[in-house]
Parts: sequence; C-alpha cells; structure tokens
Amino acid sequence: MATKQHTTANTVTKHAVRPLMYTMVIVGLFVAWACYIAYRNSIWHDESYSFLMIQASFSKIVYYTSLDVHPPLYYLLLKAWTVVFGQSLLALNAFSISCMVAAVLVVWRLFLPLLGKSIYKYRWLLLIMMFFGPFLVRYGQEMRMYALGALITAVVLWWIRNLLDRPNWQSWWRWALLGVLFAAGFYTHYFLLFNVVTFGLYFLITTIRSKGVSSLWKAWHGWYTTIIAFVVCIAPWLPVAANQFSQVSNGFWIAPLNGSTIFSYPISYVLYWADWELRSWLAILAYLAVAIVAMALYRYWRIPPSNNTFYKISRYWLVVPLLCLIAISLPPLQPAFHTRYLFFWAPVLYGAIGVGLLYGAIRSWVYRVALVLYMVLLIIGNGLLFTAGNVSTFDQKKPFSMNSIVEYIASNTGDNQQVFIISDGLWNFFDLYATAADANLTDNIVVFNKDQYGKYGNSSLVFDRPDLTIHSLNDNRLQNLETVWVVEDVTQKAVSPHIPAHWQLVQTATYGYAQVSQYRITPVTP
Repeated sequence: MATKQHTTANTVTKHAVRPLMYTMVIVGLFVAWACYIAYRNSIWHDESYSFLMIQASFSKIVYYTSLDVHPPLYYLLLKAWTVVFGQSLLALNAFSISCMVAAVLVVWRLFLPLLGKSIYKYRWLLLIMMFFGPFLVRYGQEMRMYALGALITAVVLWWIRNLLDRPNWQSWWRWALLGVLFAAGFYTHYFLLFNVVTFGLYFLITTIRSKGVSSLWKAWHGWYTTIIAFVVCIAPWLPVAANQFSQVSNGFWIAPLNGSTIFSYPISYVLYWADWELRSWLAILAYLAVAIVAMALYRYWRIPPSNNTFYKISRYWLVVPLLCLIAISLPPLQPAFHTRYLFFWAPVLYGAIGVGLLYGAIRSWVYRVALVLYMVLLIIGNGLLFTAGNVSTFDQKKPFSMNSIVEYIASNTGDNQQVFIISDGLWNFFDLYATAADANLTDNIVVFNKDQYGKYGNSSLVFDRPDLTIHSLNDNRLQNLETVWVVEDVTQKAVSPHIPAHWQLVQTATYGYAQVSQYRITPVTP
C-alpha cells in the first residue's frame, strides 16, 4: 500500500514538474534570443529617446511627454525599474522582455481550454509559435511601450474572461478595476483605447443577440461602472492629450494608407519585413505567408461551437483593433496605420494562428503541410530579423551599429583625455547619447543645430537643455579642448561645412551611412 502511494506521489510530482520545466525552457530560449537581437546592433532612435527621457525626474517625465505624442506611464514605470535594476541598456530592455514573457504566458493560458483532448498535447508547440513570431521578438524586447501595452491587453482579456465566466466576480469593484486597466492602457499608448471600443462592441452585440435591446440597461450595469472608473482615471490627462492630438494633426511621419500597407500586416508578423521590403524569392514567401495566415484564421473561426468566453471575445480582438486603426487613418484624418501599432494584440493573433493550424492539422493533410511551412517561415523570419537587429532600414540606407562608433572613439581616446562629441542631428544624437552612456563615455555629447530646436516632439528633450545642444562650432565650451569628435550622416554632411579653419582632421572612419571624425583644435593666433 505504501509503495502504491509512493508511486502515485511520484507520478503527480512528475506531471507537475514537467510542464513547468518545458515552459521555463521555452521562456529561457525566448529571453536569450530577444536579448541577442537587442544587442546585435545598437538601439535605434525611438529606444534612445526612451533612454534620454528617463534621465529626467518623474515630474519632468510627465512634462516632457506632454510635449510629445505619447502618454507617460511607460516612461514612469521604466524610470521606477531603473531604481532597482540600474540604467544599463540590458536592464532597460529587460523590462520589456519581462512584460512580453508575462503577456504571452497569460494569453497562452487563455487559449489552452480551446485545444481539446486531441491537440492539447501540442500546447508546447503553440507556445513556441507564440513566443517566436519574428514581429513579437523584434518589438517585444524594444525599449518602448509595446510589450507593456501587450501585457495590459493580456490582463484585460483575462479579467474580462473572469468577469463574464465567474458568478463570484460580479461585484462593482471588479468592474471598476476593469476601467482602471483600460485607463492604464490609455496612459501607455493611446491606441490601447481600441480595447475599450472592442469590449464595448462585444458586449453590445452579444447582449442584443441574446437578450434584446430592452435588456441593455440591466445587463450593462457593470459596464457602466467600468466606463465611469475609466473616465475618472483619464480625466486629468485629457486636456494634455487634446493638445498632443492637435500637434499630430499638423503633420506626422506615417505614409498614407494603401492596399500594400494593409497587405504587409500579416507578412510582417511571419517574416518581419513588409512586402515592399522583400526581394526575389522572399517576395514569393510573402504571398505564402498571407495564404497560411488566412487559412489558419479561417480554421480558427470555424472551431466547433463552444461556450468558451475567451474564444468569443478573441475573435473581436482579432478584427476590431485593426478596423479601428484603418478607420482613423482615412482622410480627412492624418495617416496613423503602422504595423507595430497593432503589436498590443500580437499574442492574440499568433495564438489564433497557432490554434487554427493545429485544429486543421489533425483533420487535413493540407493543414499539416501548412503547419510545417508556417514553422519554416517563422525560422526564415527570425533569420531575417537576425540580419537586422534593431535597425529599421532595409534597402534605403546601409545599416550601422552605433556600438562600433562608440568603441572606435573609446579606443582612440586616452585614459585621462576629455571626450567631447558633436552629433549632426537628433536621430543620431539620441542613439549616440544612450550608447555612449552605456559605455561610460559621457563627458560631453551635444547635438549641433544652428537654429533653436522646437518645443514639441522629440526635440522637447533638448529644447531647454543648453548642455545638450551647440549652435556654433566657435562655442566657448570648445575653446580649451585639444580634440573633438564629430558624428554625422555621410549623405547630409550637416557639420562638416561649418568646421572652423583652425580645426585639423586627425582621423575618420565610416560605418554604414555614419561617419565619425576626430579633429585637433589648434590655438588661434591673435
């Protein structure tokens, strides 16, 4: 009897330990791959903007974000994160990676009840497909608010599932907390308002279908509590948001919406690059990716009728945010459609694709082939991501690594020699500042601009910072220096034409489209 009980205990322990072990292995592989992608090339402009932002105090962060296009929550949390983990680039990327791991695991757990007995054993394959989607790897580790927004969306979905499935969750404060979660999304990225719209449409349509229009007031008492809590939370920031939107309405960098833009949406999730960035045989794979994604979602939509609440709401989350982003990108509004702005719902899309392919694979050889091809495409997509790192250019400018430039400057600088670096514009300056700070090379780094920078947008971080800007190469700060470094875009040469005659070129090196030059400042004879 004792032997039987001992055997049973060992079996239970084994069944409990193995799933945890498999999960930890997959998560560990994702974390390792995401960290490698983050550092294969240097961080880019948007990430380095985040780095410069968190150098300010908490109150200043709120002020600076009010002058830009995004709300402040991500920057505030990232600043708080640095109190514990420091400001190394690895530590800062780790915040996003942690959020991404949590988001994928939450959504994966929500998908598991859909698998059924026949394909439940393939749940680890589903987790791999979710974690290693190239688009998710790329933006899941970026030092921006995308991973945090994906985590908030995942928690929102989990919270809604519990509110609708569990009778003991029907209390006003739980509905109010849903409003707080919606507000957290609003303070992270304004497009997370689409979560509010999506759930509102879901609740409206399902209530009318099941109980009729007359039952809306009674059925929606919890929803009204959510909206009240949401409005109360966001009300203090609404005047700021209105001012930000007025700045964006005057012009933004996103190109007008067209068919190719939308067509690139599924392609970039599988192969990372958009269709117009792919050449030769990769262009053929782009069409294959679209076909497989369409097949998978079609099969997901035709899962046998189920009372699973998450399955019902997930179909809304696959469609409504996409339609919302398209709608606000149409004239007379300014274009706002960019694939990465749909990243907040990426775990849901990857999960639905995986579930659809797995359901189809147990019933049809066509779907089994599609599943194999999809896994091959994910491998190719991660390979294309490997060649890019965090560089967002493909066929326009030759990518470069700011790490290489900083290493070059450091290797050609004496131990006690003061380093003064001049950058040619904000795009290179932010990258240079963050990378140099990570290498403890932060004596003086300034951005050259003959005119005063504007108060709004990314220039707000240097608008009232004379220590970060220089308007003339005859500035007093340069008078007592022996050497100075200049980093500029070789296609524009914004600094070189203004080099004073008493500056002598010592050495220069080119990395992609960036050029770094060292000048010796000779004393001016009176």
